[in-house]
Amino acid sequence: MSDAPDVKSKSKGKCPKCGMDLRVVDQGEAGVTSHEVDTPTAIEVSMSGQTSKMNIPDIEVLDQNGRKLHFYTDLVKGQTVVINFIFTTCTTICPPLGATFARVQKELGDKVGRCGR
Repeated sequence: MSDAPDVKSKSKGKCPKCGMDLRVVDQGEAGVTSHEVDTPTAIEVSMSGQTSKMNIPDIEVLDQNGRKLHFYTDLVKGQTVVINFIFTTCTTICPPLGATFARVQKELGDKVGRCGR
Protein backbone atom coordinates (compact mmCIF):
# COMPACT_ATOMS: atom_id res chain seq x y z
CA MET A 1 0.00 0.00 0.00
CA SER A 2 1.52 3.30 -1.08
CA ASP A 3 0.71 6.85 -0.09
CA ALA A 4 1.62 8.03 -3.60
CA PRO A 5 -1.20 9.01 -5.96
CA ASP A 6 -2.44 6.41 -8.43
CA VAL A 7 -2.73 8.92 -11.26
CA LYS A 8 0.17 11.22 -12.03
CA SER A 9 0.53 13.81 -14.76
CA LYS A 10 3.07 16.48 -15.66
CA SER A 11 0.30 18.91 -16.63
CA LYS A 12 -3.20 19.91 -15.58
CA GLY A 13 -6.10 17.89 -16.94
CA LYS A 14 -8.74 15.36 -15.93
CA CYS A 15 -8.25 12.08 -14.10
CA PRO A 16 -8.79 9.24 -16.57
CA LYS A 17 -10.37 7.12 -13.80
CA CYS A 18 -12.94 9.48 -12.26
CA GLY A 19 -12.81 12.71 -14.28
CA MET A 20 -11.67 14.88 -11.36
CA ASP A 21 -9.46 17.88 -12.11
CA LEU A 22 -5.80 17.03 -11.55
CA ARG A 23 -3.81 19.47 -9.46
CA VAL A 24 -0.17 20.10 -8.67
CA VAL A 25 0.87 18.51 -5.37
CA ASP A 26 3.61 20.04 -3.24
CA GLN A 27 6.02 17.30 -2.08
CA GLY A 28 5.76 18.65 1.49
CA GLU A 29 1.98 18.32 1.50
CA ALA A 30 0.47 15.89 4.05
CA GLY A 31 -0.11 12.42 2.70
CA VAL A 32 2.61 12.71 0.07
CA THR A 33 5.67 12.61 2.29
CA SER A 34 7.67 9.43 2.15
CA HIS A 35 7.88 7.22 5.22
CA GLU A 36 8.83 3.73 6.16
CA VAL A 37 5.92 1.33 6.01
CA ASP A 38 5.68 -1.20 8.81
CA THR A 39 5.43 -4.84 7.82
CA PRO A 40 1.84 -5.67 6.88
CA THR A 41 -0.08 -7.83 9.31
CA ALA A 42 -1.68 -10.93 7.78
CA ILE A 43 -5.20 -11.51 9.06
CA GLU A 44 -8.09 -13.71 8.05
CA VAL A 45 -11.33 -11.95 7.20
CA SER A 46 -14.77 -13.37 6.65
CA MET A 47 -17.11 -11.79 4.14
CA SER A 48 -20.39 -13.36 3.11
CA GLY A 49 -19.41 -16.63 4.75
CA GLN A 50 -16.11 -16.88 2.87
CA THR A 51 -12.77 -16.55 4.63
CA SER A 52 -9.75 -15.03 2.95
CA LYS A 53 -6.40 -13.63 4.05
CA MET A 54 -5.44 -9.95 3.82
CA ASN A 55 -2.25 -8.06 4.50
CA ILE A 56 -3.01 -4.84 6.33
CA PRO A 57 -0.13 -2.36 6.70
CA ASP A 58 0.34 -0.70 10.07
CA ILE A 59 1.26 2.66 8.56
CA GLU A 60 1.01 5.91 10.47
CA VAL A 61 -2.11 7.91 9.57
CA LEU A 62 -3.68 11.13 10.79
CA ASP A 63 -7.25 11.22 12.06
CA GLN A 64 -9.65 14.09 11.44
CA ASN A 65 -8.19 15.92 14.45
CA GLY A 66 -4.57 15.58 13.32
CA ARG A 67 -3.70 12.84 15.85
CA LYS A 68 -1.15 10.26 14.69
CA LEU A 69 -2.47 6.71 14.75
CA HIS A 70 -1.29 3.37 13.38
CA PHE A 71 -3.72 2.03 10.79
CA TYR A 72 -3.81 -1.59 11.94
CA THR A 73 -2.98 -1.54 15.66
CA ASP A 74 -5.05 1.55 16.52
CA LEU A 75 -7.95 1.35 14.06
CA VAL A 76 -8.48 -2.18 12.74
CA LYS A 77 -7.12 -4.82 15.12
CA GLY A 78 -9.90 -6.63 16.98
CA GLN A 79 -12.63 -4.48 15.44
CA THR A 80 -15.36 -4.89 12.87
CA VAL A 81 -14.37 -2.19 10.41
CA VAL A 82 -15.95 -0.54 7.41
CA ILE A 83 -13.73 1.90 5.52
CA ASN A 84 -14.70 4.37 2.82
CA PHE A 85 -11.99 6.30 0.99
CA ILE A 86 -13.13 9.45 -0.79
CA PHE A 87 -11.60 12.52 -2.37
CA THR A 88 -12.88 15.62 -0.61
CA THR A 89 -12.83 17.56 -3.90
CA CYS A 90 -14.67 14.84 -5.85
CA THR A 91 -18.01 15.96 -7.30
CA THR A 92 -19.14 12.63 -8.77
CA ILE A 93 -19.41 9.40 -6.76
CA CYS A 94 -17.74 10.50 -3.49
CA PRO A 95 -20.59 12.69 -2.11
CA PRO A 96 -23.22 9.92 -2.48
CA LEU A 97 -20.80 7.38 -0.96
CA GLY A 98 -20.22 9.69 2.00
CA ALA A 99 -23.96 10.20 2.43
CA THR A 100 -24.58 6.44 2.36
CA PHE A 101 -21.93 5.83 5.01
CA ALA A 102 -23.37 8.63 7.16
CA ARG A 103 -26.83 7.03 6.91
CA VAL A 104 -25.41 3.60 7.87
CA GLN A 105 -23.62 5.16 10.85
CA LYS A 106 -26.82 6.90 11.96
CA GLU A 107 -28.87 3.71 11.61
CA LEU A 108 -26.32 1.72 13.65
CA GLY A 109 -26.62 4.28 16.45
CA ASP A 110 -24.69 3.39 19.61
CA LYS A 111 -23.39 0.17 18.01
CA VAL A 112 -20.83 2.31 16.18
CA GLY A 113 -17.49 2.82 17.91
CA ARG A 114 -15.17 5.74 17.55
CA CYS A 115 -11.76 5.66 15.89
CA GLY A 116 -8.62 6.15 17.90
CA ARG A 117 -10.06 4.33 20.90
